[in-house]
Amino acid sequence: MLDDRGNTAVYLLYAYARIRSICRNAGISREQIIDYAQNLPEGALPLEHEAEYKLAKTILKFSDCILTVLDTLFLHQVCDYVYSLATTFHDFYNDCYVIHKDREGYYLSFQFQLYCAFLSINKIYECRKLNKLN
Repeated sequence: MLDDRGNTAVYLLYAYARIRSICRNAGISREQIIDYAQNLPEGALPLEHEAEYKLAKTILKFSDCILTVLDTLFLHQVCDYVYSLATTFHDFYNDCYVIHKDREGYYLSFQFQLYCAFLSINKIYECRKLNKLN
């Protein structure tokens, strides 16, 4: 039986599917995220909660992970990174409001870090030639 806990393919795919589902339900497009990021005052992302800082730091390690793998050819480090990102995301999701709605159901805000986590995992799956989940 496949275990959905720990550093397993099932857990990593579950985290990716969960993030993708939240993005889809929020109705946020890639263009909206890019526009939001480009219009941040002083380019600073507003982080308020410790879990937001932790997720942002984990996302920033993406390029280091790829460069290390290219240098050492230890591909398992990519899975370790995705696992770290997935667990950090789940902590973030449990501790922070990800999507805020008003009474009519319109989305007032959306966590930028959530979409960045999705893009990081998505890019790794593209590199691994896995089909993107829609």
